[in-house]
Amino acid sequence: MSNAIRVAIVDHSDLGADEVRSGMRALQTQVSRDFRPIWGVDAQLYLPDADEPPPCAWWLVLIDRRTEDAKAARGRNHPGPDEHYRDKSKYDLPVVKVMLDTVPAGHDWTHLASHQLLEALVDPLISGCALRPVGPDGCGENDLESGMLLYAHEICDPCEDYASSYECDGFHVSDFVFPAWFCEQPRGGDGGKARFDERSQVKSPFEVLPGGHAYAHGRVSRDWLPLGPDGAPVPVRPVPDIRLKRLFRAFSLMRDTDGIWHP
Repeated sequence: MSNAIRVAIVDHSDLGADEVRSGMRALQTQVSRDFRPIWGVDAQLYLPDADEPPPCAWWLVLIDRRTEDAKAARGRNHPGPDEHYRDKSKYDLPVVKVMLDTVPAGHDWTHLASHQLLEALVDPLISGCALRPVGPDGCGENDLESGMLLYAHEICDPCEDYASSYECDGFHVSDFVFPAWFCEQPRGGDGGKARFDERSQVKSPFEVLPGGHAYAHGRVSRDWLPLGPDGAPVPVRPVPDIRLKRLFRAFSLMRDTDGIWHP
């Protein structure tokens, strides 16, 4: 793990030290065993000894906004429990927030934690995008004018439903898509057949599983649309402004001042 990103788990919840430590082991297994060989990024998760999160590490912050500890965090140097799932520390390193109060009853908290962690490892600046050509069966007539859709590099959203998850060391973690998911004509692996996600549930590029979504942006539309399995917008949480701004920066690089796509 010499090149692994150090990620400190900062606990502002009432899960308890043993639960957090056990869940951390499950997350570590997923990152090093399943995620790293596919995306080429590894992480070393650990629980810091001091109350103050270390300046040289990313922070994975477990927040339950119903607890007094989370409320008190607003007055310290820790990231506050606001609505943004991704942020930066005062040391200019990524902060990944896991809002435990949004985890449904009966679901493992590690499912949401792995979702946020893996997406941060793939796209820490929240600026990664992929271009997808659209045709007569594209995602809307307004987008056909551009001939392209821009997909955000959110690798867990398309398969984020709990029914699509899998177990690691006794905890459920999120499924995630592979780089081939973002390619209209992906290269095959062994046997010439491409894999699109860890559980082999996704069968084609840009496919969204039931309960999932994928954020896409066209030249004409001004909003990032969360597209569901049938290609139509689905109701999900609003896109935080910070992600809109950073993704729009990448979107702007793909066109000239005349407003025409130049991929």
